[in-house]
Amino acid sequence: YCASKMALNAQLEGLYWDLKPRGIAVTVVCPGFVDTQMMNGQGVTRRWMLSQAEALNRITKAIAARRRCVHFPGWLYGVLLAIKFSPAALRGFWLTWFFERLFPRSSVDANVGDGGPDLTLERR
Repeated sequence: YCASKMALNAQLEGLYWDLKPRGIAVTVVCPGFVDTQMMNGQGVTRRWMLSQAEALNRITKAIAARRRCVHFPGWLYGVLLAIKFSPAALRGFWLTWFFERLFPRSSVDANVGDGGPDLTLERR
């Protein structure tokens, strides 16, 4: 999933620069969690999600402004950007620390035994 998102973002970034001289705008939309049916049961609390109306508003404004890229919510993008540019030795620690707070283990453990994959991690 992550690899395909990165590939698509890179492709759209290239299209942006190729089409810009022709007056064609390309806006890459990188949303965080949006309160949709797809997010139901994913273990993400509503406090981390934007409403559909707010997400649509941000996307519409970015397209109208012909922005190259829009990321939201800003705090999530900022955290992930900081982790991306942190030293490799710390990156795994920060990702684990951040995502364990975003997705508490109890939400993942609740899905074990439902026929889906066992996503629990063994602590050493």
